[in-house]
Amino acid sequence: MYDIMGTELVVLRLKEQLYQNELIKNLESYSEQQNAVPDEVCIPDDCRDAINKVMTPSFTLPNKVVKISRNQIVKAAYVIDLTANVQVAMLMAISIDVEAIRSGTKCIDFIRALIGIGVLKYSDDKAIKNMSDGMNKKLKTLKRNKEHVSSNHPDYLLWKDKDKEIGKEIYKAMTTEEL
Repeated sequence: MYDIMGTELVVLRLKEQLYQNELIKNLESYSEQQNAVPDEVCIPDDCRDAINKVMTPSFTLPNKVVKISRNQIVKAAYVIDLTANVQVAMLMAISIDVEAIRSGTKCIDFIRALIGIGVLKYSDDKAIKNMSDGMNKKLKTLKRNKEHVSSNHPDYLLWKDKDKEIGKEIYKAMTTEEL
């Protein structure tokens, strides 16, 4: 009995260590992305304006805990690969699901808001459009593949395989104080 419990503890610790290693890798990747754009490139006004257009000031969890939308989105952005359109699309979908961003937000406005809060570096409008087009395709695929979306569960529960795991990490980051 004690051997089984000891084994379970070891497995849990290994999983926790793997998660920490993955988080560190993502943070390093994020740092590299931040350094990829010259510092002299400034954030356009439409990206700063998009923050108020896209984000709600706060959102309330089912247990009545109130979270500041901007802080939680920044935190969730650190756990994903910001160069992967599907992961940014999932961040947007979960942000809509928890009401951290306004329903009906367009992908291009969400990207501008991420640039406005400093999660993404601005390079040019063409890059924003390309990323937005990629996200639109991923979101449409996610919506098309779902037969029924329960209002009781975040959308990520209906995703499959690796996307489901990434969705869980985004949701966890969006809804908890610390990771």
